[in-house]
Amino acid sequence: LTSYLRIFPRRLVLQPGQRQVVRVMVAMPAGAANGEYWGRVLVKSRGGEPPIEQSQGNVRMQLALETTLATAVFFQKGDVKTGISIPAADAKRMGDSVQFTLDLKRENNAAFLGRIRAELVNASGTTVAEVEDVAAVYRSVRRRFMLRTGSPLPAGTYTVRYLVDTERPDLPSPGPTKTEAVRGTVGVR
Repeated sequence: LTSYLRIFPRRLVLQPGQRQVVRVMVAMPAGAANGEYWGRVLVKSRGGEPPIEQSQGNVRMQLALETTLATAVFFQKGDVKTGISIPAADAKRMGDSVQFTLDLKRENNAAFLGRIRAELVNASGTTVAEVEDVAAVYRSVRRRFMLRTGSPLPAGTYTVRYLVDTERPDLPSPGPTKTEAVRGTVGVR
């Protein structure tokens, strides 16, 4: 458990159909720097039923199920800013596809929650494949994408154009900490 998070109650028993509010208290140490802090709360559930048992000859099997739900907890203290930099980007042809690799480094004092969009563009500027995915960068991370055209990739010169921004309609309002978008291109080798 992260030292600055306290959970109340720590243990409980729920019968089918019951609900229980669980509170998470954040107690930051005195003198903690401004910034965003995060942790994970794990909720483990064990069924109230006895384990499943089965015997076959001299072999006896017993199966007990446990479900674990991990949820993120974010806390912001003082002024927070985020940003993203791209220390390296690479694109290489792999058969009928292009593998696009992007190194992402978080800047400032808050996690970067955003999205990555990439387009594979041919020599005439036409987009022949694209991909989009969400991104969460707490420190540094490498992401790989396959840009597939759905048909054989003709010979020629290709470029990958990418955009990394904080547009995340899947997150509740007001959404993630905003920052300037990062755009770039990389030639396919």
